[in-house]
Amino acid sequence: MLPILGSLQGLQELKKRATKKVVRKFADEIATHTVQLWFVVDDSADKAKPWGTAVLVEAHGKHYLITAAHIMDDIDVKKLAFWDEQDLVQISGHAVYLSNQAEINRMGDVAVWELSKDAKAALLKHYAFLPFDRVKLNHKIETRERYFLLGYPVSKTKKLYKSKTIPIKTMKFFTCGIVSQRKIKHNNLDPLVNFMLDFHFFFLI
Repeated sequence: MLPILGSLQGLQELKKRATKKVVRKFADEIATHTVQLWFVVDDSADKAKPWGTAVLVEAHGKHYLITAAHIMDDIDVKKLAFWDEQDLVQISGHAVYLSNQAEINRMGDVAVWELSKDAKAALLKHYAFLPFDRVKLNHKIETRERYFLLGYPVSKTKKLYKSKTIPIKTMKFFTCGIVSQRKIKHNNLDPLVNFMLDFHFFFLI
């Protein structure tokens, strides 16, 4: 029994290492198209707050930032910025779609921000734009499939005032199915427009 048990443990360890290797590869690629948003308070970088996560997409020669609509609610969007390893840089441009303000989709939570040429140039120094043909539209959600997600939660972000740097750390995890209809209604979401994916800390990577 002991040799067999040892072999099984060895196989599990190899599987775990292989999974981590694949996850790192996916995470590195996703991170190149994913930017952390900051909200600059009183025009001071010292008072800036981590604000959310956005994906960079290129479509038909234009460059966009896609995030949650609630990120842009009740704030001066001119104060949104990203960290370029030295300073916070304004993300200039204009909103072309806010789902929570659209007549046909008030229960949605998607914002599409068309970037100015200056913002695009600044972001391209550190990130890459995802070609639109790689965006999967009308995707049928697989309830049993575990999706891999990456983002920049506030709890993972700390400003180092002495060195004047912001070490950005992502949170990566696999989902474990769609949440119940009860949870969706509790968050005032329309299940015909939105879906919520659940996860356990067990799946944090």
